[in-house]
Amino acid sequence: QANRKVPVVAKLNVTFAPQYDAPSGISLNPDSVVIYGNHEVISKVDSVVTQNIRFSNVDEAVQGVVKIQPIKGVSFSAEIYYAMPVVRYFENSVKVKIEGQNFPSGANVLFIPQDLRIVYRMPFNIRREVSESEFKIVVDSDSIGKSNIVRPVIEHTPEGLFDIRTEPVFIECLVN
Repeated sequence: QANRKVPVVAKLNVTFAPQYDAPSGISLNPDSVVIYGNHEVISKVDSVVTQNIRFSNVDEAVQGVVKIQPIKGVSFSAEIYYAMPVVRYFENSVKVKIEGQNFPSGANVLFIPQDLRIVYRMPFNIRREVSESEFKIVVDSDSIGKSNIVRPVIEHTPEGLFDIRTEPVFIECLVN
């Protein structure tokens, strides 16, 4: 009988109450298990999946113990402890100027639009002012294709924020 270690994947079906979320997701302990069985069978198993973890309208941390879904011809002995911190959040935004990166010196670069709106969520318990200077959005010259439509990359964000996105997602970049 052969054995090998594989990761545990949570089968999660969770909805949150308005303005609540789990910024760090769910944690599993252990996050991997040793599986046993015929070498041919276990070599095809890339991970094991928990039984369904289901909650609705969540507005506080959830935790518990869940079993792993059975796999024919594979044995393991583990119950998985799960924990998911949940926070109340507020959503805010800030306008940030786009920076060019790796463009030839002297090149005229025009981003349309020149500023992006960054929308973010922040837990109520760390509520503070967030300024434009705490973010860095770049467009690398190597990312520009024939259409001149690019997706700017958020290179730096303040700690504690989550679900960070730009509006718009894509911009036009003209280079002379």
